Amino acid sequence: MSKSAFSTIDLAEKFEHLPNAPIIEAVIEFRARARMQWEETDVHRRLGESVAEYPNRQSLHQGSISAQFRATASSPPETHFEHGWIGVQAGSTDGRYIAKFTRDAFSLSRLAPYEDWGRFKAEAFRLWDVHRSLAEPEDVQRIGVRFINRLEAPATPDFSFGDYFSGLGEPPAGLPTAGFLYRDSLAVPGHPYVVTLIRTFQHPEQANAATIALLLDIDAYCAEPCPVDASTIEDRLAGLHWLKNKVFFGAFTEKGLGLCR
Repeated sequence: MSKSAFSTIDLAEKFEHLPNAPIIEAVIEFRARARMQWEETDVHRRLGESVAEYPNRQSLHQGSISAQFRATASSPPETHFEHGWIGVQAGSTDGRYIAKFTRDAFSLSRLAPYEDWGRFKAEAFRLWDVHRSLAEPEDVQRIGVRFINRLEAPATPDFSFGDYFSGLGEPPAGLPTAGFLYRDSLAVPGHPYVVTLIRTFQHPEQANAATIALLLDIDAYCAEPCPVDASTIEDRLAGLHWLKNKVFFGAFTEKGLGLCR
């Protein structure tokens, strides 16, 4: 496990505004178990009344498979498939927002183009209040923010992943890097936060592609249970958002950040 490069969360720290922010999906998630009855017909009805601006609704199911032993050596085993209903996925009219209301969690995704943290967080809180009214959870077991970024780098003859991502190290034996997937887990001393950082790339569809897609996936979360009150959740989200920014700017070289300016 990699050590964190920072030990103090400074919410007053300012980060550069990038005019070409590479965010392709942002997610805010609250994991909180429902205390109330969670019934498909009732949840669909109440969401239809509460979030009419999210008309693209569909049921979510969780599948399971169970098998039994053969009755005799020649008889086939009996297999049962179960598809239990767990909640509802609701999409906004423009398809940019996707909310998931399940028995054990609520999440909101914002697809590109990403707007800004303030508007995204406000929408997540608004829909979280709807989920709370449906599920009435006692507490929140996990709060997380996840940002998936995609940048297009020129596929030049001397292309090197290390020119764009910081801290990758040199490949052994001087061999060229044909591909990579780096996964780091970062802890923040004194805080109940963890950041999972994945850096990889997307194989070009064509051999002579002009660009190579670089992917940066940042998942910052707090798995320490907390009350459902808005002030506590607000504080934790502020810390997680700061961590996301800190990791993002530390994961790229200046050349990599130049692709976002």
